[in-house]
Amino acid sequence: MGARRAPSVRHTRPSIPSAALLALACGLLAAGCGGSAQRRVDTFSAAEDLASSRNSDPDPRFKPPASGVLVDNAVPVDGMSCRPGYPVASVTHVELFAANHVVIIPAGIGVAPPLRRHGVYVRGGRCVYPLRTVEPTGLVLMGPGRTRTLGELFALWGQRLSSHEVAGFHAEAGQDVSVFSDGVPWRGNPAAVPLSSRAQITIEVGPYVPPHARYVFPALGA
Repeated sequence: MGARRAPSVRHTRPSIPSAALLALACGLLAAGCGGSAQRRVDTFSAAEDLASSRNSDPDPRFKPPASGVLVDNAVPVDGMSCRPGYPVASVTHVELFAANHVVIIPAGIGVAPPLRRHGVYVRGGRCVYPLRTVEPTGLVLMGPGRTRTLGELFALWGQRLSSHEVAGFHAEAGQDVSVFSDGVPWRGNPAAVPLSSRAQITIEVGPYVPPHARYVFPALGA
């Protein structure tokens, strides 16, 4: 990877909102959250991430839509079919920084329209893929089977991902898109990053942002 420049402005996250917000975020997995871990520099929670999504830059570049042509037409994407439902076998978390801003990973990735919404949440659609998002926090629900990749998630999102571009943002000359898995740099094609169960994936293009190593995941239902 190319050398990274030190940022002139450091990205900071907003303060953690009420416990009720965390419970609401967890509710989409049909399970309650246990006692949350105290926040540390490299650990954050669903509630904190949802607050970040509501307080991000209003520029539409940082809020790309969830739709993709293939998903909108409910046809197979990278071998993934759209079905009435997939059981949630595991979860992972993905966050994206570009130009020193949070880029919202929207609700509705991997869900074919018409979408059924409740506020910022997506409750369902015509059919769903084995990778999908139902809240604008970067929490990715994954169906059973083989480990999926970051490239497959972006294919469902309808956004580009390469060593030099991510979601319409381009790396400067001499730099690359950086990806971290659980805080460890990924050396290789960003699209090949495995979406392992309960992994914390950070993607960056532009000024360096210290990546989180862990995420406080909600519990999966039985």
